[in-house]
Amino acid sequence: MITTTYRGHIANAEYSKEDECYVGHLVGIKDIVGFHGESIAELEVAFIGHC
Repeated sequence: MITTTYRGHIANAEYSKEDECYVGHLVGIKDIVGFHGESIAELEVAFIGHC
């Protein structure tokens, strides 16, 4: 599992063999916000775009 932060937001992510990409979710909020990327770099860009 990968954990990262940006502007006080925390996200957990992991590689999904089924989806063949990295899938992440923001944690500590009352909603479900997900994002994905084919590489860790793409995952980070998607995460920053949701914050």
